[in-house]
Amino acid sequence: MTGRAKDKPTQIAPKPADVAEPVERVAQALALRNMADARGYAIRLSVGQAACDSARHRAVADLLASADHRMYEHKLRGKTASA
Repeated sequence: MTGRAKDKPTQIAPKPADVAEPVERVAQALALRNMADARGYAIRLSVGQAACDSARHRAVADLLASADHRMYEHKLRGKTASA
């Protein structure tokens, strides 16, 4: 299922493993495009993934907040690595 949360694309996958392969494909395609375009800057991809835990996620909003937090952590690691 795909939707939008806080104006960010959101996908709910049956298993965490269902997310890794498409994310890797997009990351590889983006890396190739960044090299080919030579814009002077790189477009980066940040992904946040969270598995539903009924003890922590009482509502869908809680689950999305966890994924959003992980996305910002991923974004920060990407900025640190490229600095």
